[in-house]
Parts: sequence; C-alpha cells; structure tokens
Amino acid sequence: MLWILFKVSVYVFHGVLLLYFMHSRLRFKPIHQTGDVIFLVLFTALLSCDLLLPGKLPTELGFLLFIPYALIVVKDKFHLTLFWLAVFGALFFSVVDIAQFLLHSIPGISAQEVLFAQSAHNALFTIVYCSLLFLAIFLVSRFKKDFNSLSWSNLLLFLALILCIYVVEKLLFHIQTSNRAILEELSSTPFLLAYIGLYLCTLFTISLFHRMSALTEMEVMHQEELSALFMAKQHQQELERLYDQLSIKQHDFKQHMQTLTEMVRSGGNESAEAYLETYRKEVSQDVSYATGCPAVDALLTAKHLMMRKAGVDFQTTLCPLHQLPLSTTQFCTVLGNLLDNALEAVSRIPDPNGPVIQLRLARPGEMLCLICTNPCNPSTIRQKNNLWFSSKAEPEKHSIGIRNIRRIVEDAEGRCEFALAGDHFTAKILLPYSFPEESAGK
Repeated sequence: MLWILFKVSVYVFHGVLLLYFMHSRLRFKPIHQTGDVIFLVLFTALLSCDLLLPGKLPTELGFLLFIPYALIVVKDKFHLTLFWLAVFGALFFSVVDIAQFLLHSIPGISAQEVLFAQSAHNALFTIVYCSLLFLAIFLVSRFKKDFNSLSWSNLLLFLALILCIYVVEKLLFHIQTSNRAILEELSSTPFLLAYIGLYLCTLFTISLFHRMSALTEMEVMHQEELSALFMAKQHQQELERLYDQLSIKQHDFKQHMQTLTEMVRSGGNESAEAYLETYRKEVSQDVSYATGCPAVDALLTAKHLMMRKAGVDFQTTLCPLHQLPLSTTQFCTVLGNLLDNALEAVSRIPDPNGPVIQLRLARPGEMLCLICTNPCNPSTIRQKNNLWFSSKAEPEKHSIGIRNIRRIVEDAEGRCEFALAGDHFTAKILLPYSFPEESAGK
C-alpha cells in the first residue's frame, strides 16, 4: 500500500510539473483553476492504472489528455499549445531515458532489479530522475512567456536539438546493449560519462536558448525605447509649434481688437463688420478638439496641423475621453503611433489625390474602440510573422510602431487587428476598461 501511494505521488508530480510548464508558456482563461484540478485527477488516474492492471499503459496517453483540456482553457493558438507540449514531452522522455541509461551504466548494480522491484533503491532512483526532470523543465519555464522575440525557426531549432539529443542517447544505449559480448570486457564508465554529458548538453541547450531569448528581448525593448523617445521628442516639438502658434494668435487677437475698437470709435461700422467677417473666416480654419483629455486634445491638434501641412485631410469621429482604459502616456503612445504610421503610409503614395485619414473613437459599453483608416501603396506594405512592415529597406525599424501598439494593447488585455484591403490600410484596437473609471487615465 505504501508503494502504491508513493507511485501515485510521483504521477501527481508529473501532472503538476506539466501544468507548471504549460502555465509558464501559455495564457490561460480565468476558468483554468477548475480545469487544472480535473486534468490533474484524470492524468493521475490514467497513469495509475498500471498499478492495478497487468499491462503497463503508455505514458504518452497522459500527455494526450492535455489536448482536450487545452482546447477549453488555453487562450493561445492551438499550434502553439502543441509545440510546447511537444517540447515538454521531448524533455520528459529524454531525461527519463538518460536516468535509466545511467542506471544501466553504474558498475555493480542490476538495473532490472532496481527498476522492477518495490524497494528503496527504486524509490531513490525515482526521486533522482524526478529531480533531474524538474531542473530541465524549470530552466525552460524561465523563458519569456511572450516569446515573439524569437522566430518560429529558432524555436523549432530548439525542439530539434532536444530531439537530436534524445536520438543520440537511444543510439548510444543500443550500441551499449547490442554489443554486450564485445564490450563486456570494457568498462561501462565511458557510457556513464557519455550519458552525463548528454544531460548536460540538454541543460546547455536550454540555457543557450534562454540567453538568446533574453538578448533578443532586450534588443527589441531597446528599439522600442528609442522609438518611444523619438516619438516623445517629436510630440514635444509639435506641441511647442502649437504653443508658438497659439501665442502668435493671441498677440494677433490683441491687434485685431485694437483695430476693431478704432473702427467702431471712428464710426466705420460697415468696415468693422467686414473686417470682423474676414477674421472670423481665418479663425474658422483653426482646429481644436475637446475630448475631455487635454493630452489627447493636444496630440490630435498637433497631428492635424502636421497633416494639413502635408496636404492630408484628417477626419475624426470622437467620443468623450474623460476616462481612459490606459494611462495617458500609453494611450497617447498608441494613438500617436497609429497616426504617424497612417501619415507615413500616405507619404508613400506616388500621386496622392486628396488623401484622407480617418480616425474613429467609440465606446461600446465598457470598451474603447479605435479605428484608423488611411490610403496606402500596397506594394510598400507586407506582412511577416503577424507583423506589418512599411519599408522594404529597413523592415525592422518600420515595424517598431506596430510592435509598440501590440505590446501595450495586449498588456491591457485588449485586441488589435491590422488589415490591408485594396489600397487602404485599417487598424482596429479594442481596449477594455479593466479598472475603476475614476482612476483611469491618470
């Protein structure tokens, strides 16, 4: 009975380790707590059947049980779930086999007696291989959950290296056992060292890819920070120009008032009325926004002036923004990137004919929806790895804006979609109000 409890606890450990690994790699729905318990119970029960049945059930069945579970509780795409499940399976069987092959290579120990006897030696071996397995899984779990910094080719290479180590250890064990008559006079120490080396190669491979992921992530973050600093400097210059223009208009307004006062004093009412009408037309060409958020109003005004200077018609449909689903800085970063990308795309049109950039903001329920549509030259836009590039010469540089938008929106549990339809590019962003409104936008 004690042995059965020990084996069941080992199977529980396997299930917990699998859940720990998957939670470190994937995004789960809020209902996953109940699903975790159900999966762990079914996983343990399935593996424990070999304690009651005469035959031994394949351990792979327990991993296959994760597939229907993942379809219910995992938010990421299914192929991503299968990839990380394959990584876990490759590591699991590779480490377990290495542990068994090490046992076969230890002089003076009968591996068969240890593996199939209900003894303290078997329990010690189980604890050792579980420790080796936990170390390998723990190192992989330290990878960034947002692994987009590494391309799929690099991730598949990581899986391929683990599988290669698994194949090499299988072949080495086959050589060790199939040529026993030739090798029985030789020491098993070289094989023991070889298996230890293969396990260390597994750990080094994991550490190498962890380091590569960290460096790539750091490079992307530096690019995003440089882009954010450049945008902040650009926005500051735009706001300074806007302030200068307002100062000039304030000064001009004083001059106009003095002129009107003198005209009225001298009795020239008709001249004063004509002068006032001319000034009213000039003022009507000025643009101002009143969304309820001063920072957004200033940003929209600055961008409108930029587009007017570039000959672009900027059409907006706005909603009150007294509360924002993001901090003011993050929201202005998203909005500024959207409008900068739209203006850049318009500038790439060979012969623009009255280009129009449309920005629509709406609040359906507790969500804020942003839709930005602009004409573009489809030949200068391409999509790769779910990213859009607006320059063939420097694709990495010109995808930073969209990466910034996607990162901020996804961190806020929102959604963003980018689509190219004909000669128009559309960006759609949906942001939830996930915190109390009185604290939003601060």
